Amino acid sequence: MLSFFVFQALSCPIPSRPPGIVYNPDAKDIIVEMYADPLCSDCLDSWSAVSAAITKYKDNARFIIHLLPLPYHTWTFMVSKVIMAAKSINTSYAPILLNCLYADGNQSMFLGSEVKSVTAGDMQKKALKWAAEKLGITVNDLTKAFGTQEMNTRIEFKYSAVHNIDGTPTFYINGVASDLSSDSTIDDWSNVIDPLLN
Repeated sequence: MLSFFVFQALSCPIPSRPPGIVYNPDAKDIIVEMYADPLCSDCLDSWSAVSAAITKYKDNARFIIHLLPLPYHTWTFMVSKVIMAAKSINTSYAPILLNCLYADGNQSMFLGSEVKSVTAGDMQKKALKWAAEKLGITVNDLTKAFGTQEMNTRIEFKYSAVHNIDGTPTFYINGVASDLSSDSTIDDWSNVIDPLLN
């Protein structure tokens, strides 16, 4: 099974830029990577501590969120593609949408029995309208960008696959797997990061 994922990942074009949604891009001491499914409840549970760590270590730690749309959530690939479309317009837009999903309760719009029977076309319209309203841009502009992001969204998924990530959230610090999880508090994060800064 792993060899299949590796083959699929390697069959993908090399991205023109490193994948991921970057927070604190000027921080150079530490790199924290989070593999996240936009519609994962565990990612939502982890976000309070993650966002607190992003703020606390804004001068020291660059956080990179890699989107991993898992097959357990019907609309997660579409939502990921909307986020990638927003990122292609302005890199600052993707973090805004992630925060809306995880911190503002918008994740529930794309989950539950009431959306399972919605057509792909209707859900696409709903997702694009939601994102455009949150970002203060036109649905038309976002729709145009959405049409160009199929491959980039797949690259995000394949990047996770080639790094053997099969669940979310998963955290790496300076390239090494971490025990941090959805249950971790900001104190747990500090206990890991602070010693690396001394």
